[in-house]
Parts: sequence; C-alpha cells; structure tokens
Amino acid sequence: DADDAPAGDPAFIWKVAKFNLLIALDRPDQLTTQLQQWIAQGGWKIHWRKSLAKLQAERGKLADAIRLLESVRDEGSLTPADYQTLANWYLVEDQRAAYERSRVEAFKGNNEWQLSNYVNQQYNQLAQGPGPHELDETTLFALQALFEKTSNPQNYYWAVRNLYTSTRDFRLLAMVPESILGGTRQSVYSSLGMFQSSILEELRKEATADEMLAHLETLRKDIEA
Repeated sequence: DADDAPAGDPAFIWKVAKFNLLIALDRPDQLTTQLQQWIAQGGWKIHWRKSLAKLQAERGKLADAIRLLESVRDEGSLTPADYQTLANWYLVEDQRAAYERSRVEAFKGNNEWQLSNYVNQQYNQLAQGPGPHELDETTLFALQALFEKTSNPQNYYWAVRNLYTSTRDFRLLAMVPESILGGTRQSVYSSLGMFQSSILEELRKEATADEMLAHLETLRKDIEA
C-alpha cells in the first residue's frame, strides 16, 4: 500500500479517531481545516492528502481533489485503487486523456501474467457468437498496461490478433507500433516478424492499412519532435 500511515503509532491513532469523529458529526469545514493543519505539520502527509482529496471530492470540489491526488501521484505514492479514483474524477471533469492514462496506470498494478489472463478472458467472452463485437475500452486499457509492463511485446500480438478478428477495432492495431518503440534492435526485428505473421494477415481492408500507415507517420513525427 503506497501510504505513509504507521501501524500502531499512538499519535496517528488519535488523529484517526478525531478524523472519524468529525465525519460522524458531519463537520466538513472543521475536518478540512484539521486535515490541512496535519498536512502542514509534515507527519503522514501522503495519508492525509489522500483523505483531504476524497473529502474535497465529496464536497463537489473536484478540481481541488484532483490537484491533491496528482501531487501524491507525482511522488509515486498512488495505489491502483487511487489511480482508479483519480480516473473517475478526470472523467467527471471531462479530462479524457488524463482519464485514460490513469486507467492504464491502475491496471499496471497487476502482474504481467494477470494482465495477460484478463485480456484472454475478454477475448473468450467476445468469441462467443457471430461478430464483429464491440470492444470494451477496459480491455484496451488492460492491453496497453500489458504492453507497457512487458519486455517482450511480441508475445502478446496473438492476443491483439484474436481481439481484432472479433471486433475489427483499429485501436487494437494502433498499440502495436507503440509497443515496439524503445526496444533493442534485436527485439524490434523479433516484434516486426511476429507482427507480420500474426497481425498483418488480418489487415483485409485497405482503409485499415491506411490508418495504420497514418498512425506510424504520426509516431515518427512525435519521435523526431
């Protein structure tokens, strides 16, 4: 758990008791002031900043809540559950790119094999009945997290192929060139070979191939920028 709350510390236990009492008495203003004071004192700042962020969100002050949780994120102290909470707030605030990034980070709290199993389970559900089927964006987030965690992206191109066969969703194919970036020359050659044998054969529509080429050109410009 990415938190600095101590176990069994008397001072912390006393503060938690006061925190719970103020919640029970429904005194949000007093609780807000108290949390700000505890944060300023410097003890267990991560825990109290998370608590204050959730309080601000409950009071409808999402912008303040987001800033607080982002400050904890920038210190590398968010759990997968925290990332999911942050994603929900971004969605309400119509910050789509930040929402998607937080959803991916929440999934990255899982091990590589857990992500692989999840993606395969989603394919098995989609494979039931005639397609094409609509792809749940959650599957995309899980797959993106898998590609970001693995050092062997080519091992999962068959998963991309299977999902694409069932959905014909170009967003799946867009992940492939991004997964190759940053690899060694040997890994790039290996990835390209697997891409040709597992995915390229499925690009039946010329429009889809054009989309892939356009996406590659965008990536090239981003790298050169």
